[in-house]
Amino acid sequence: MKIIISFSVLFFLILTVKVFAQFETIQEFPREYPTQDIRELTPVWISENEVLAFYTTSTLDTIFSRRTTNQGQSWSEQKVEQIYTWSSPPYWTEKLFIAAIKGHNNRLLLSWKGKIIYSDDNGLTWSESTMNNTLYYAKYSSFKKLDNNRILFSSILSGRGYIISLDNGETWLPENFVYLPGHPNFPPAGGDFSVAVLSEDSLIMVTAGRSSFSSSVYSLTSTDGGESWGDTTWLMDIHPIFDFHAYTIWLHGPKICLETDSEKNVFLFFDQSFDTGYDSIKQHDVGVWKTSDFGNTWTKEENFTKYLGYDLLENVSVLDGKFLVTFITYRKSESSQNLLGKQNYFGVYGRSEDAFTPPVVLSQKVTDVNYQTDEFDYRALVVDDEAVAQVYVNLENGGYQSEMFDDGMHNDSLANDKIYGNTFPVLTPSSIIPYYDNSYAVDVSKINLPLNNRGILADVDYTHLRLIAEFNMEDINGNLKKEEEIAEIPVQNPGHGGKYDEGVFLYSGGFFLSGYSNGEMWSNAVASASLVEDYTAGKIGSDPQDKINRIYVVNKKDKPFGYSWQSWKNAVSLGAEFYDGDGDGIYNPVDKNWNGTWDINEDMPPLIGDEIAWCVYNDGQPANQRRWQSEPQGIEVRQTIFATNDPELENVIFIRYSIHNTGTVAEVMDSVYFGIWDDGDLGDPTDDVIGCDTLLNSGFYYGNEPDAQYGNNPPSF
Repeated sequence: MKIIISFSVLFFLILTVKVFAQFETIQEFPREYPTQDIRELTPVWISENEVLAFYTTSTLDTIFSRRTTNQGQSWSEQKVEQIYTWSSPPYWTEKLFIAAIKGHNNRLLLSWKGKIIYSDDNGLTWSESTMNNTLYYAKYSSFKKLDNNRILFSSILSGRGYIISLDNGETWLPENFVYLPGHPNFPPAGGDFSVAVLSEDSLIMVTAGRSSFSSSVYSLTSTDGGESWGDTTWLMDIHPIFDFHAYTIWLHGPKICLETDSEKNVFLFFDQSFDTGYDSIKQHDVGVWKTSDFGNTWTKEENFTKYLGYDLLENVSVLDGKFLVTFITYRKSESSQNLLGKQNYFGVYGRSEDAFTPPVVLSQKVTDVNYQTDEFDYRALVVDDEAVAQVYVNLENGGYQSEMFDDGMHNDSLANDKIYGNTFPVLTPSSIIPYYDNSYAVDVSKINLPLNNRGILADVDYTHLRLIAEFNMEDINGNLKKEEEIAEIPVQNPGHGGKYDEGVFLYSGGFFLSGYSNGEMWSNAVASASLVEDYTAGKIGSDPQDKINRIYVVNKKDKPFGYSWQSWKNAVSLGAEFYDGDGDGIYNPVDKNWNGTWDINEDMPPLIGDEIAWCVYNDGQPANQRRWQSEPQGIEVRQTIFATNDPELENVIFIRYSIHNTGTVAEVMDSVYFGIWDDGDLGDPTDDVIGCDTLLNSGFYYGNEPDAQYGNNPPSF
């Protein structure tokens, strides 16, 4: 028997295509190193998958680039595109005003400070600049692609205007720069502007104008190619000028950008703020409006971003009617003392979900201080678009850490009202703020003496102790954020002047110093009441605003080997003394036997009495900024102030000056005299009497009659 088996085979041909992320979420743009300050992030959308992004940093002398070929999933290494040399830096040096576009025939155009170059190989090589220095002072520049091989370049020169290249950006005629009409609401020097072109003759312009209290968006239209323009139309207010981040917003805007999609709808991207519903606190997002009828009517679209904090527009690139948006944000971390600690993000409008929206501190304050227990109650309004899971506060860089609660049981107001709180100890500050002219008050005995880091005693208005409070927050989706704030704690004896028993005894204190250098006589002083302030913070040649040039404080109640002992390392690097317990000549405060207390063979700060306050300053104030035109001599003063509440010394405070000739002017100074200077106000100064004792080398103040402040028994000083 013959068996016939019939069968068939079905072949499946499977094509595997890698599906890219399609810009599904808004993402962070990578930095070369964690603290890199990326500015003016300007993308060019080359193809569906490829983007070339240009940017600069705080040095403003180099344009860098990075490239992605997989829709932002990974980026190439940082590349130097252009080196820029300031021939004559203008008064605005915060931006290069980078602009870029993909023109006709895949040509890329790049502009900065009025220079324009192009590339015909996707940015691998570039032409020489096709624009001379006529547009050197151009600001708020942008490109627009027109028909018939034309490119429009808009900018603010002495006014708003544009110029058109007829050969795809290869040549430009600066004399053909067309100035647009001015308006009182947007003077030539103020605000960003953008132009969109619907046809050869139809143009729309929007601009951000400034008033006393806000920035507003206005629009104009032209139907004759910019020869004439219709009436100015107010669209909206962007944000209040007097916002906490006003400097940052000004630095990067207020940014506005008009772009057209494939259906000739015009979209307006801009920095927009609106009320959060919490005590007039504003939320800043990248807002979007659209017009489909040549600017006659505008409709508000869904915002591109939705983070409750600060999102600030940088630039927009268009490909086939889709918009790639870059913006500045403070989502991962934020510092109220450092507005440059920002991040740069990107995404596609209408496609990229804004998924990473962590909690934000909308406000925070100290609500009560207990001076007997040295504790303060601290509250913060913490909000998120989802529920907040946890809020922790790290006080003074690890000096004390604790959770904050919203349960109505931790001095936090009411339960579930989004106000978190707890009680914290008053710590010795490890970083006194502001750094460039910081102040403190030694207040451990009956004497309270304010001081700053430039040698001035008493003549300092000291009202608050400022502690760094780092918030660590998490929402229910696991989104984390750090936010640094300053807890301002009212001091027990606020105000101006050295005080004794809550009455003022010293208005201002300091010194005079004089001598000879290379045969020339000089003199300088710290005598603020006489308008003589010849010293500046820090060592010779350092930046007075460097945060290392501050007052360093150590108190006997501080934890051994804790944050104040560790921060003393910076003081030692500036010339401060220390107790060298192990005798190796290096300050390294380590608990060698892990017993939690200090032992004699372990390093520690030179704690004299109950508290010391140390700083270094130098006579670097330029001669033309002094009351008397004496030249700096390269002198450094290392100042230590210490006191104790011991009953035998509770009426005494010690000031020690260690004076150094750094040798920058003369190796040897001759006949140098040092004299204590003070302006005493013993209560009511009108009845003060002064004298000196030559045998004791001392001066003194006393009242020769009952005093208006101190009464019938005024103290002597």
